[in-house]
Amino acid sequence: MKSLFAVLLVLWGSALFAQNDTVYRYNLNPKPTSGKDSIASIDKLVKEGNGWHLFQYRYSDNVLIHDKTLTDSSAKTPMMDGVFRIYYESGRLKDSAIYERGNMVLLYHYYKSGPLMAVVHFDKKGDFVAVEGIDSIGRPIPDFIYQQQATFNGGDKAWREYLAASLVKNQPRAYKKGAIGGDVVIDFSVDKQGHITDVRVSSSSGYPELDEHALNIVRNGPDWNPAIQYNQPVIYRQRQKLTYAN
Repeated sequence: MKSLFAVLLVLWGSALFAQNDTVYRYNLNPKPTSGKDSIASIDKLVKEGNGWHLFQYRYSDNVLIHDKTLTDSSAKTPMMDGVFRIYYESGRLKDSAIYERGNMVLLYHYYKSGPLMAVVHFDKKGDFVAVEGIDSIGRPIPDFIYQQQATFNGGDKAWREYLAASLVKNQPRAYKKGAIGGDVVIDFSVDKQGHITDVRVSSSSGYPELDEHALNIVRNGPDWNPAIQYNQPVIYRQRQKLTYAN
């Protein structure tokens, strides 16, 4: 299983200036703004050997967001060999990942209060191998779960059976007559209690009555088993396509 741990750094626009071996880069806010609100973050790049070390700070309050090693002279290409760190808003360390040849091999995750919560091991390909969970006072946590997707009771087969049974109920009149058809893609969340929430049409069939029928099928679905991350339930986003064939 590939780790879901990922970091996305988007430079929506930047202003660059240098002083000796330190470079500062302003990253512009993607939303149309003016004045100081037009700047989302500041990159501080410090020369290290043939590369750079990047520290990114949120502009509004100067809080360190993350830091990582870069390898090229333009300070844009990530070097996926070494340490990548992410921080809580408080400034405490949240995650520290170690990469080798482009793959993460070790991940340390910390409580907001500071102590180490988990050590996650990956193989050379970046696939998950094992996790060690630790409570806030340093004791091992048995059967600690690193990451687990939300699941439907009975598995994928039971979810497909629910969808198939629901598709034939309360069908729109025009669909029954063979006048309309198509695919509807629905996005929805499974919350921390396993309830289906935030149900939306991601891709429309082109027929409002079919879209609404698909929305109701998913919206009225039974509870799921919530997703787990670092031994705690988390909100999980899911996508489902429903086909109305004629």
